[in-house]
Amino acid sequence: MSDNQYVRIEMTTSKDNLDQIGHIAQEFSCLGIEFFNIDESKVDEILGDRAFSGGDISLEVLNEVEDKLFTNDVKLKIYFSHSIVPQIKVIEEVLSANDIPYSDFIVSIKETEDWNKLWRSFYRPIYISDELSVVPSWLKNENSHKDIYIYPGMGFGTGTHETTELCLRFFDRLCQEKVSLGEILDFGCGSGILGIGAIKKSQSRVDFVDIDPAALDNCLYNINLNWDDQFTQGSQLLLRSRFVVSREYDLVFANILEPVIIHEADSLRKAVKKSGYLVLSGLLIEQGDTIKNHFQDQFDHIETIKKNDWCAILLRKK
Repeated sequence: MSDNQYVRIEMTTSKDNLDQIGHIAQEFSCLGIEFFNIDESKVDEILGDRAFSGGDISLEVLNEVEDKLFTNDVKLKIYFSHSIVPQIKVIEEVLSANDIPYSDFIVSIKETEDWNKLWRSFYRPIYISDELSVVPSWLKNENSHKDIYIYPGMGFGTGTHETTELCLRFFDRLCQEKVSLGEILDFGCGSGILGIGAIKKSQSRVDFVDIDPAALDNCLYNINLNWDDQFTQGSQLLLRSRFVVSREYDLVFANILEPVIIHEADSLRKAVKKSGYLVLSGLLIEQGDTIKNHFQDQFDHIETIKKNDWCAILLRKK
């Protein structure tokens, strides 16, 4: 074996054995352990009204999610350097000596990969229309002025999530219908994709608002990818704690979670001018009617669009 290889051991066990197996793996200098993938819709269901963005998640909540996700056997992947090969038999013996039940002990030798290059290879531009696409920064075309450029590795929205795409489709539709979109609020802006698209396609003035300072840093990073100089007169980035609805907007994006939309409903209503538009997303399909009805006193429902498990709602203020 060469230095360009690593070893992966796969096994199945119960969640009660995770701590013991993890301790044994560390004794043999493992590189890392992978034992589950988060199902977003299931986590949202577990958290319910507590699924607010921003801030730290308490250990109590993390343990609750873990307990409810791990109801059956767990599939483990443990990674080691290539030097572990002579000791693989010993690892099995230690597991047996500690009476740890497991099955499917599978050993694979893998070639070390350039992970940065690999994840980039899976990221492709997101096509919305002939006039609007989301493009990773390494594919930037200096001659194109219609693309939204982002660096999709920072965890605040990559454009690949269904809810972001659905919001952009509503926005593109309004642009095609020649709706005046001079003032826009990107509420819960994350990476800034929606607001950046609005500035590029409709020359709007945009207020980018988020609860997380790191999200605004990421948003500014992506803004700088799209403009070398001042991107548009009057647009600004604001922390939610400092944002007060002091003007009315032609369009408000709120691509956030259901409980946050309900919590912020009064501010969202106030922010939209008469005959202006409100795009609500970050919603599972089964949450759509609840949110639509929550705003029906002041808004007409224009359309709900769906993709996979997610939906976005377009409303117009009466």
